[in-house]
Amino acid sequence: MRFEPTEIARLYGRSRVGVVVHKDLQAVYVNDAYAKMLGRRDVKDFMSEPDMRQYIPPSFHHEAAKLSESFQDSNGFHGWKKVYNIRTDGSPVWMEISDETVEWEDGNAVLTTAQMIDNGTTAMQVDHMLGRSFIGVMVHRNMTALYVNDSFAKLMGAESASKFMENPNVLRFIPEDNRPRALKHVAAILNGEQRGDRHRVHDILDDGSSVWRDLTDERILWHDGKPAILTTAHDVRDEVEMHDELIRAKAGLEEAVTEVIRLVPSAVAMLDSMLNVVHYNHEFARLFGGGER
Repeated sequence: MRFEPTEIARLYGRSRVGVVVHKDLQAVYVNDAYAKMLGRRDVKDFMSEPDMRQYIPPSFHHEAAKLSESFQDSNGFHGWKKVYNIRTDGSPVWMEISDETVEWEDGNAVLTTAQMIDNGTTAMQVDHMLGRSFIGVMVHRNMTALYVNDSFAKLMGAESASKFMENPNVLRFIPEDNRPRALKHVAAILNGEQRGDRHRVHDILDDGSSVWRDLTDERILWHDGKPAILTTAHDVRDEVEMHDELIRAKAGLEEAVTEVIRLVPSAVAMLDSMLNVVHYNHEFARLFGGGER
């Protein structure tokens, strides 16, 4: 179907239904209804910044770009779906949209109609609640991410949720020896055989550096009606490094004390909390019959 800008304006310009025509997620036409849904004053204000990615949550940039590209390369009507967008003031807006490929000027474009709805899918709700959280959040199934927020993406070495979702395989971060156990663990949670738990994992990032995370896993139903795992992640690298430093300091202190005990001419011994002898010197061994230490 071929449309001219003047024809679109005549058909939809004053419609209460939001309408936008876009190529590669760049708006080439929008009506007042759609502009105001996204928090813009009017069409002129919307078209001053026509990049539609600013209204799409970062976790969905990659998926939206792929869908837009596939729609432009095909023909006809592509159905209805619910989407979650961000207005210019940061507030959420849930919309039911339809997409259709149309001929526009020198090529294809996507004509999207939109109506506001009260709520969206689980994916939208998760992003609304946790998208800006400083706690890392991921939803995954069989070690393939379905959703991540920016905090999780940055924890795993990506600059944003959008970049992370370009390669949603999370199994690559798990050391090879631990992968069978990890796959068995998530399968048991997905199948309802095991409740989610809190545990500490050591992951290897794409650049070869490592990260320690404390994770909690919870089985949920995703918007496709199938179970998935909601994982929250805390960066505990500093805690692990501090613990290792304390272990090293304790070992060094024990070595120093042992050496001091060995050099003292009197009988000296060190006892643990259960009053068991853990260190003693030659004189102590001579007096009490212990072996050489």
